[in-house]
Amino acid sequence: MMMPSFIIMIMTMSGCEEDTKPIVTGGNPPEITFRGSGYVVEIVVAGPYGREYLKRSLKIINDHKNVVTPEERKELEEITRKYKDENYSIWYLKPNKKSTGVSSITLKYGTAPKEFKQVDPEDGSPPQPLKEGSYYRVSAPTDAANFHNTYFIIKKNKAIMVSEKELMGEDQ
Repeated sequence: MMMPSFIIMIMTMSGCEEDTKPIVTGGNPPEITFRGSGYVVEIVVAGPYGREYLKRSLKIINDHKNVVTPEERKELEEITRKYKDENYSIWYLKPNKKSTGVSSITLKYGTAPKEFKQVDPEDGSPPQPLKEGSYYRVSAPTDAANFHNTYFIIKKNKAIMVSEKELMGEDQ
């Protein structure tokens, strides 16, 4: 018995989704490549963050699988106020067209590839330089796949990826 081609296509496609994850390598400025499937909706580099800010906010969010109680929301707001100078988006890109596949993207921090337009900084100027000893987050939400944030620190003028477990101190 032959299976209709659309069933074969659905079976094939359902097994092919791969979560999107940015990979940060190199010096300062770092190179950012992407692994996964789907189509990029935006790319955001945010920071600089202090480790304590990331540790406390990740704990609240991870403990409740992204469901935050009113008390925890208040704590997050207090953490944000305390670290407000360390918590902002510094580089924001949008694709020029919807069909920019994740696996085709490689970029150098501060230089938008031709498939993207820089939204922030608005005036088209380069984003601020990355600070030694500070933590940053890269995210690239996608259509048709889940995505993960990547965290990194600038150490000795190199970009070093840091897992959430390392940020939380669970790797020791």
